[in-house]
Amino acid sequence: MKSTSNIQAQSSQIAVPANETKRELNALGDELKSIDQTMLACVARRLEVSRKVYNVKQKASPGKHPTIVRRDKEKERVTAMAELATQLGVEPQLAAAIEYLIIAESVKVQTELAQSDFVISPPERAVLRANLLELTAKVAASYSKPTDFHGDCPATTALRRFETATITSGIGSLEFPRGLIVDIGCANGHELSQHVGRFSRGLGIDVSPAMVDAAIAASQNEQARRSASRATYLCVDVEESGIPIRDAEASFVIMNNGTGSDVFDLKPVLSEVKRVLRPGGRFFVSFYNAASVVAKGAPLPWISSFGSTLDPERGTLRIRLSDGRTIEILGRAYSREQVEAAMPSGLQITSTLTYPHVLSLLPPGVLSGNAKLRAAIERIDALLATGSSENGAYLMVSGVKI
Repeated sequence: MKSTSNIQAQSSQIAVPANETKRELNALGDELKSIDQTMLACVARRLEVSRKVYNVKQKASPGKHPTIVRRDKEKERVTAMAELATQLGVEPQLAAAIEYLIIAESVKVQTELAQSDFVISPPERAVLRANLLELTAKVAASYSKPTDFHGDCPATTALRRFETATITSGIGSLEFPRGLIVDIGCANGHELSQHVGRFSRGLGIDVSPAMVDAAIAASQNEQARRSASRATYLCVDVEESGIPIRDAEASFVIMNNGTGSDVFDLKPVLSEVKRVLRPGGRFFVSFYNAASVVAKGAPLPWISSFGSTLDPERGTLRIRLSDGRTIEILGRAYSREQVEAAMPSGLQITSTLTYPHVLSLLPPGVLSGNAKLRAAIERIDALLATGSSENGAYLMVSGVKI
């Protein structure tokens, strides 16, 4: 039988290595932490250099959109990292994945710089505006029925319903008699006609003469007479002429269906919205969402169900018509932070929503004839919109003048 002194001696021999192991593990842990911090610092430096690269490109091509995505260069760098990893005894696929993620973040940084430094030359503006007028002339008569020029388009249909519901909710928050509602980019008056009955009068303005003519014709239609007859429609370029009403005359201002992305310079337009709203008046503006999968150019194996493709670098939208042709118009995608930065003091954002999520990624026609599935996906998208997700195709900003 072992003596007590022997047991104590063995215990002390066991305890000493355990303490040494703990100290060694702590030291190694500190070393790992230092390595991780160094890696992060290297990534930060990488992004800083990416910003400098963009600035050099911008100086070399003033007034133009620098090329940001270069697939050949990306492939070259990813391949080089995989080869280096093999030499260092690191898994090549891991190295390639890390390099690809870093490149993706660099592209994001440069794209945000391009959007914040967004410049379109006067000749290009003229072309994009002419394209818009051509497009609106083609679709004005059928604008209330997107299937007529997009084909079966559940994303567009759901978007319009969701925006209408959101605007209706905002109108219900008004705390004073509802006087004038203004719809900027009113198209054929479809959205304004949904709400003008709750106001004493409405004003719809659009840059397209064809859309204004369609709106006037719709307001004179017997079926719409009771509500739309309260609305007046004018052909006005808000960026050139402002909103043609007095200061503090409007109770509610709408810029729905991505109209916020259709203007060349957002800040002056938002300043006009502030000017015409009465204190306590509300606004609703929607944009193409820069944080969406659609705007980021996800490699989908089909064309988006919206029938259009955003080009974040150019700040344009290519719309696919039912006859197979495409037409390019202005369509700048915005992030929530960019919209917040463009807001003049005195306009307070009360909520931001993005929508739709799943519907925006589905191929055209996939939900044709399946109303139950379409309704189920719409409900999922609505839940995502009211949750924490910010990846819906459209960014919707509601607020109040304080």
